[in-house]
Amino acid sequence: MSHRGDLSERMALIPLLIAERPQSQRELSNLFQVSSKTIRRDVDILSRHYPIVSIREDKELRYAYSNGYEYHPPTLTPAELATLLLAQEAIATTGLGAVGSPFARYGRSLLAKVRASLPSLLREKLDGLANVLGSATVPAKDFTPYWETIDRLTRAAVERRRVVLNYYTLARGATTERKVDAYCIYFDPDGATLKLIGFDHYRRQIIPFAIDHIISIEETDEAFKRPVDFNLREYLSKNCFNGIHGEPVTVRLRAHGVAARIFAERTFHPSQRIIERTADSVSGSAGIPARNTRASANLSAPRAIATGSVARPSGRASQDASSREGTAQATVNPRRTKRVSAHSAEETTTIEMRVAGGRGLERFILSWSPDVEVLSPPELCEKVAEAHRLGLSMNSSSVSGVRPTVEEK
Repeated sequence: MSHRGDLSERMALIPLLIAERPQSQRELSNLFQVSSKTIRRDVDILSRHYPIVSIREDKELRYAYSNGYEYHPPTLTPAELATLLLAQEAIATTGLGAVGSPFARYGRSLLAKVRASLPSLLREKLDGLANVLGSATVPAKDFTPYWETIDRLTRAAVERRRVVLNYYTLARGATTERKVDAYCIYFDPDGATLKLIGFDHYRRQIIPFAIDHIISIEETDEAFKRPVDFNLREYLSKNCFNGIHGEPVTVRLRAHGVAARIFAERTFHPSQRIIERTADSVSGSAGIPARNTRASANLSAPRAIATGSVARPSGRASQDASSREGTAQATVNPRRTKRVSAHSAEETTTIEMRVAGGRGLERFILSWSPDVEVLSPPELCEKVAEAHRLGLSMNSSSVSGVRPTVEEK
C-alpha cells in the first residue's frame, strides 16, 4: 500500500478505534506498524475535527474523546450501500466469505443488514442484478472445521504472540514442530484456500502455511515484532505466483497465434511488460491493441518467430534439437516445429515479468502449451522442456500399455 493509502486508512480507523475505547499511543503504533511520532502527528490532525484528548497514565499516553462526546460514523448513501452489497455478493462464493469459510455467517448477516437499509425500489433492482452477476470460482476446501485455528491465529497476529504449530508438510509427507510469528491470514485465489503468512524460525524466513495442514496450535508468552515495512500484497506480488511461493526470477515468454493476442491484452502480474509484438503475415495485423501493459507493443513487420536465444536441452534431447537446425527453435514445445515451418511469420507477443519461480511458474507455462515458449532464463527453459519430455513419455506409455523405466525417464 502506498504512503497515501496508509495515511487514509489511519485517518479513517483511528476515530473508530477511539470510539470503542481509549487507545494508547503504543497500541496504535503497533496496530498500524508506524512510529509513535507518526501516531502523534495523525492524532494532532484528527484533533482539529474531533474532540480527542490525551491522557497520561503511568508511562502510557492514551487518546480518548472528551466527556459527553459521542462519535457517529459517516452515513452511507443508498448508492454507496448498493455498491457495497453488489461487491459483497460478487465475492460471496469465494474467499473469506465463502460457504466453506467460518466467516460465511458474517457475510450473510452483512448482506441482510445492508439490504434492509435500502429503499424498496433499489432493493428490487438489486434482486434483478443478482440473477445476472456471479463468480465462476468456488472454494476448493471446507474450512468450517478450522474456525478455532483461524480464531487463535488471528488473535496471535493481533497481539504479536508467537505460536508453536504441529504442521503437516504435503511435499515431505511428515509432521514437524514449527515456531512461527503469525503475520497475516489471507485467501489464496489461485488455490481457493486459506493460508497463514508468518516468519518460520525453523526455516528462518517468511513462508506460507496451509490452514488445513495445521494439526495443532499452542500460543506462547513470547512476543514478536513484525517488520515495519512488511505489506502482504507487496510480499505476495514478489514471492507468490500461480499459488506457489518461490524466489523472484525475471522470465521472458513468447506467445504465438491466438495466445499472442491474449498475452497482449491480459496482465498476469503487475511487473509484466510487452517486449515485442509481431504481425500476422496473412492479415498484417497484430490483433487487438495491447492493454494493461507497462510498455508499448512493438508492431514490427512480419518476421520469423524464433529470433530469441533459447537454451537447448542437454544429452539425447540436444541431438534431437540439433536435427531441427534451420527451423524455429522449439526447446520448450517440440510440437511447434511443424507449425513454425508452415507459418514462419505467425503473430507473436513477447512479455517479460519478474515473478516467483518454481512449480507455480512452470505450471503456468505448461498450461499454455503448445502456444508459449520460454526465452529466458535458460534453466527454466530446461525444466519446462524436461516436463514436456517426461509427459510425452508417460502418455505414450499409457497408450502402449508399457510404463517407462526409471532409466528411460
